[in-house]
Amino acid sequence: MPWTKQQQKVIDQRDADILVSAAAGSGKTAVLVERIIQKITDEKHPIDVDHLLVVTFTKAAAGEMKERIMAALDEKVREFPGNQHFVKQLSLIHKAQITTIHSFCMNLIRDYFYVLGIDPNTAPGDEGRLSAIRKEILDDLLEEAYEKKEEDFINLIESYSPGKNDNIISEYILKLYENARSHREPEKWLDQAEENISVETKEQFDQAPFMKIILRDARFSIDGAYDTIQEALELALSPGGPYFYEKTLRKDLEIIIKIKEAQTFSKLCESFVKMEKPRLSGRKKKTDEIDEMLQDQCKYERNQAYNLLDDLKAAYFYENESEIFHELRRIKSPLKGLIDLTREFMIRYDEKKKNENIMDFDDMEHFALELLIDHYDEEGNPVPSKIAREKSDGYEEIYIDEYQDSNYIQDAILRSVSKESEGGHNMFMVGDVKQSIYSFRLARPELFLEKYHGYQQKGEEYQLIELRNNFRSRSEVLTFVNDVFYQIMHEDLGNIEYTQNVALVPTMEFEQGCDAQTELLLLESNEVKDSEEDAVVLEARMIATRIHEMIDGEDPMMVTGKDEEGNMILRKAKYSDIVILLRSMKTNAEVIQKELMNAGIPAFANNQKGYFDTVEIRTLLSLLSVVDNIYMDIDLAAVLRSPMIGISEEELGRLKVDGEKDSLYECLCETKDKMEKSKKALELLDLLRDAKTYLPLTQLIWLALEKSGYYHYAGAMPQGKNDKEIS
Repeated sequence: MPWTKQQQKVIDQRDADILVSAAAGSGKTAVLVERIIQKITDEKHPIDVDHLLVVTFTKAAAGEMKERIMAALDEKVREFPGNQHFVKQLSLIHKAQITTIHSFCMNLIRDYFYVLGIDPNTAPGDEGRLSAIRKEILDDLLEEAYEKKEEDFINLIESYSPGKNDNIISEYILKLYENARSHREPEKWLDQAEENISVETKEQFDQAPFMKIILRDARFSIDGAYDTIQEALELALSPGGPYFYEKTLRKDLEIIIKIKEAQTFSKLCESFVKMEKPRLSGRKKKTDEIDEMLQDQCKYERNQAYNLLDDLKAAYFYENESEIFHELRRIKSPLKGLIDLTREFMIRYDEKKKNENIMDFDDMEHFALELLIDHYDEEGNPVPSKIAREKSDGYEEIYIDEYQDSNYIQDAILRSVSKESEGGHNMFMVGDVKQSIYSFRLARPELFLEKYHGYQQKGEEYQLIELRNNFRSRSEVLTFVNDVFYQIMHEDLGNIEYTQNVALVPTMEFEQGCDAQTELLLLESNEVKDSEEDAVVLEARMIATRIHEMIDGEDPMMVTGKDEEGNMILRKAKYSDIVILLRSMKTNAEVIQKELMNAGIPAFANNQKGYFDTVEIRTLLSLLSVVDNIYMDIDLAAVLRSPMIGISEEELGRLKVDGEKDSLYECLCETKDKMEKSKKALELLDLLRDAKTYLPLTQLIWLALEKSGYYHYAGAMPQGKNDKEIS
């Protein structure tokens, strides 16, 4: 398939800092590889591959990038066998810096450890050890603070941890520390944080940095409440709607409009203090038929609107401005106590790591920054060091993948080794702010947004190129995705307006199959009884029912496939055609997989669990535990419920009732003549308990697997080949 116009522009553009906004499935990796190949095989000005710096987000991405470049170079060598430059690139590719930011930093640290004044053996620390160090320091720090009884600390404890343990204070210290370390100068950032809370006058209060955030949040919630009441009004006036709510809903709008008109914190406080929710009243005419669902939805929308306003009031506008101003002054002391503790924690943590010759990921970035930045100018821009300038001479171009997930430190590191300080332009950044998911790791998507908006206003040396064509998904999928994001992604939520200018464009041509449509399968909340797991189980069973309909129903799903000769055909869907996407594999994958398999649907979950975390191995370990101690009821219950014995929840309950004994094993003994599965379980346990006296552990495990039939069961499971290799 030929390159699109925009893809070709990405490949060909030279002599500029380039920001590529690459939507999902837009072929960015292929385009990036092609650009690199074009640069190193250029007829007039070819460069060596080790003169490029390619920074990816993960090691896997770096490995894939290197493999693709090697494959492309292989093709060039076969196409031009006599070209020594191409052959040379294949040998240089192994030295090329196609790496993660932390690997790049580590290479710098190894080369210049003597400049940093650290031991050359300093290496990344094990997270378990680092966590233990943090806990040890926090415990000592708080114990000393209790002994000193300084006013700021006592106020901190009384304000945020009254009558409780001080774990919450430790958490606050760590969060503040992590935020500080995400900035180029963490100590100065903490100083600024302390200055921000030192509000002594009304003028300082109005101009404080946090006030912009408060007013922004307020506008967002107020606008949301207004829009929600508008939706409720539309429902009320629709056919069959509760039209008699119109008067109250219009009064709601008047109240919100008055709040919207308040432009200052003081005026907002006044508006919220006066706000009263009108009683929802009105009666229908006897002859009118009202849709109860519309009426309930109308009430729900109205309550949601007032929930937004009530939450906003509780957060910021619960008193008049004067009271809140004085309260802010009162919390200055406990917050100062928190900042002081964080400063001391930072010092001790750094000292401890240095003494043990270990570092964490933040240290790697800060050490690299220390090596590469000489100082900051009056405007706060980093001035590269001699080391940075030397490194810069070796890089013809710097590629940064997933730029939306960079932070300020990473950005400063890579800019310092670019040609920027010399007036050059050799930065190539690719990402998609719509896919920024690592703000919880202190990524700064605003870096991407600043360039996204700024490059559109700058000259030829700054190029913004958008890749919107999607080569991965069918139009039915993309149309649905676009429709969702047209509704929810706006400038004030996500910092980008989701319009047709940024929407995904269906590009790939697929063979026509059935008329696929997006479905919503709704699970009634009142069907969920006790826990979150109950909800997941019910959801899994609903999915299983729908899959059976798609595979074996009266109107099965038809998909495109290939016959034995490779011709495209229309065929019935198979189980392997179906994929279930989850927000989290850790919490729900195993439950859903189990329910699908119980429903007779073969399912595989790539949840990357450790060997001893798999269901099969845990069950085997439970069996060995019971063989060792017959009164381990929890482990015995796990064995009984497993396919080894196959007792259902109902049967297990009946076993306990009929057995009338305290221990589960004794209940088995009491019910062996009534329940075949009790007899089966006892025979297996008696055999293994006897065998453990003379068999080594490995042979005992084999006996357990063989006699229970679990070996063959595990082999039939997804990843069964691995599970059968337990010997």
